[in-house]
Amino acid sequence: MRRKAAASADESGRDAPSDGFRTEWKRRKNKLDDNCHTMSPAEKMNLSAELGPIPKMEAIYRARQRFTEILEMTDRGKADRALRRWEEALTGQLEEDFDSVLRALSNWREELLNYFDTDYTNGFIEAVNRTIRRDHEPGMKFQTLKAKVKFGIKERQRYKEEGRKIPGEDLIRVPP
Repeated sequence: MRRKAAASADESGRDAPSDGFRTEWKRRKNKLDDNCHTMSPAEKMNLSAELGPIPKMEAIYRARQRFTEILEMTDRGKADRALRRWEEALTGQLEEDFDSVLRALSNWREELLNYFDTDYTNGFIEAVNRTIRRDHEPGMKFQTLKAKVKFGIKERQRYKEEGRKIPGEDLIRVPP
């Protein structure tokens, strides 16, 4: 959204305070990622002044900050009510910009709200799945992939360096 807003400001020329505005905001990405509650008053003022000429980017930033505050809540009921208010507050272009978030909220609302009951996520499992997909080679047999995932490449290398037999090596050929 940041790139899109900066690009439209560059193209229109009227919202952009200077040439190369898109490049400037590419470098300032980390400022937008910072939580406004951890900023000093001077940093907040500077960011507000920088976002002032681009109302769309400021609105996106504020909406994102409100959403982040909801994720920091501890009560499921309060979080659900805050999410509903947040969704209702999005209008027009902001609604289009946050379309993927709104779609995920409507499709997975109960599952997402379960986080507030248990205080943990399935992020670890998602990371393992991503690693498995990354390491999977076309044509690799399932047993080989399973062995790579269970035993791990570094562990196999350590066993080889120590001259130890890799468990299951005689049963399944695991490519290096």
